[in-house]
Amino acid sequence: MTGASGLAGAAASTAELAAALAEGRPCFDGVEYVEGIGEVPVGRVDVTAATGKLNPSRARRMDPLSRLATAAVADLYARHGTPSRAEAEATGIVFATGYGPVTSVLRFHEGVLRQGITGANPSLFANTVVNAAAGHVAMLHRYRGYTATIANGGTSSILALQLAARVIARGAAERIMVVVADEFPEQALATQARLPGYARSARVAPGGRTGMVLSEGAAAILLESEEAAAARSADVLARVAGFGAAGEPAGIGRIGRDGGAWARALRAAMAEAGASPEGIGTVVSAASGYGLVDLAQARALELAGLADSPVVAPKAHLGETYGSAGALGLVAALSGAAPHGRLLLSSFAYGGSYAAAVFDTVS
Repeated sequence: MTGASGLAGAAASTAELAAALAEGRPCFDGVEYVEGIGEVPVGRVDVTAATGKLNPSRARRMDPLSRLATAAVADLYARHGTPSRAEAEATGIVFATGYGPVTSVLRFHEGVLRQGITGANPSLFANTVVNAAAGHVAMLHRYRGYTATIANGGTSSILALQLAARVIARGAAERIMVVVADEFPEQALATQARLPGYARSARVAPGGRTGMVLSEGAAAILLESEEAAAARSADVLARVAGFGAAGEPAGIGRIGRDGGAWARALRAAMAEAGASPEGIGTVVSAASGYGLVDLAQARALELAGLADSPVVAPKAHLGETYGSAGALGLVAALSGAAPHGRLLLSSFAYGGSYAAAVFDTVS
């Protein structure tokens, strides 16, 4: 891994995200009114400001999800350097999202509901497909390599990193930009705020926060082969060690309470990395303050032999970013939330999907 960036809520860059973590303040500083609920906290990214240097004509063709993804890649290049044209054209992209282009889908369907088939706006339709963001980022940065899109809820980040690493390992690409993003328009917030685990306050209390807070976010992770990184004298931030995934038929909007399937994903990642529980330096947790999820993960960690491992919970300050959460957890760890060493990333998706990854950070 030779590049990493992330933004979440009010933290519109990796530097702002790292500062928030260091100061222990939440990135979800906004409050919005939800009918029937009242005011609830939420994290909003100012995509206009985050993509302020983007050509206006190109920006107009992008939906909010694509602009979030674009902002993450721009921040990565600002931090780690812009590639040459030849390097860019040899770069692939794996885009991941938990929920996809929600704003575009809603706007397109609103026109159809109001006016029937004549209300189907073709200019909106292009951005309703889940891989539209991958296309926008690839065209903007002249990527000509391997391209894929993954959408699997909260495990999307880790599954995208796994796919990219596998493609590079088999020699099908030398460099892949993994980009993840999720946006939450007011309709999505209204749905999530009705969950019993949604927070009513953004306050981060000692020992953790009670309740989940939705937060928009995006991250970019650049993976490349050892040979490609060495050829351009790139600084190595971390090395991929192993991945694991597991699933169970938990049902729509549910996860397994016993932590059994989640533990299988954690053990599989450690097994592929050749790591014992004692060899894990830090677990980057998926805990968000939602008791149902946090308790299931605690049981999974216990079953996987990780009950006594050091744990960091980035969502306590970044918010619940769903599809972006795994990658943002990695960015947070690299930004000082965890000491250097072997990291175990933990993630889940409602419905019963779990994914984990092991990375060896480089000091």
